[in-house]
Amino acid sequence: MSDTPYVKFSGLRVYSQNVYKKYAWIELLLNERLNSSDIIFVQELSWGQICNVTSMTDKVGDPIMGMPKQGHSGALV
Repeated sequence: MSDTPYVKFSGLRVYSQNVYKKYAWIELLLNERLNSSDIIFVQELSWGQICNVTSMTDKVGDPIMGMPKQGHSGALV
């Protein structure tokens, strides 16, 4: 990932990146840009199965769908 999409507007740090639906890139982006950016725009999000949770009807469990999250950030989709 390059620093070229990084723009600064009067103290507001905005970063934009196309991650080409790659889960690992989103996770890396959230971890690396957490302290250096106020707003992160992500294009072509990865949306898929995150994990399974206990189920009363399925031994494998029910899938949880979504995108990667970082504990200190929120998402607007």
